[in-house]
Parts: sequence; structure tokens; C-alpha cells
Amino acid sequence: MSNNYAGDPDRLYFIGHSNVGFMANRMACRHSDVIAAVISLAGRGFANTSQCHPTSPINILEIWGTKDVTYLGNHMMGKYIQGAAKTAATWGAINHCSKEMQVLSGKLDLDAKIRGSETTVGR
Repeated sequence: MSNNYAGDPDRLYFIGHSNVGFMANRMACRHSDVIAAVISLAGRGFANTSQCHPTSPINILEIWGTKDVTYLGNHMMGKYIQGAAKTAATWGAINHCSKEMQVLSGKLDLDAKIRGSETTVGR
């Protein structure tokens, strides 16, 4: 990518949905020396956290819907898929965050097709 597009090859950003979200999390584990941040939309974090050893903290944004089939955890092709809260907590531990994940009070109305405020935010 760096050969074809302008940008800082030492500060890459990944965004992925579902399987590509899985890949984005894996890339953060393996290439933290060049990855600045990852956004994962309903993409699991880790089947085995012992395989994740970033050399520096990674900025992570995990976006999941509570109706995603993997939100609470699930299995895919016989392998365990860690859910949203556990993925966020795992990244918090890997990045040496000082607080546990918190769900902020109040809801946001981000989808005009859904009546009312449908979105909660964790931090």
C-alpha cells in the first residue's frame, strides 16, 4: 500500500467488518510497530490471547450490535469466537488500561430508521 499511495508507512490504520475485523485485530497483535489504530466492526479479537504480543499499545475501536450473533460470544467453524465485551476487556488488559470497560449513561439516536435512541456507548 505504501508503494502505491501517499502516507506514513509507520502509522497504518486498519478497519474491517466481520472476518476482516478478525484480520484487523490479528494485524494489531502482530504488527504494532507500524499500526497506529484498528477499527473492528463485529470482528472477534482472539481465539487464543497468548498469540497476541504487541510491542506497543494499539488504539482500538470495537463496534458491535447487541443483536450480532457473536456479541456475547459464539462458535464459527468449530472455533470459539470471543464476544464484544470480552474482546474490549482483552485489549484493555493488553494495552495496560487502568479501568474496566464502562457503558456510558444515556443512549444515542444514530439510526433514523429505528425509532428512538438505539445506541449505547462503552468506554
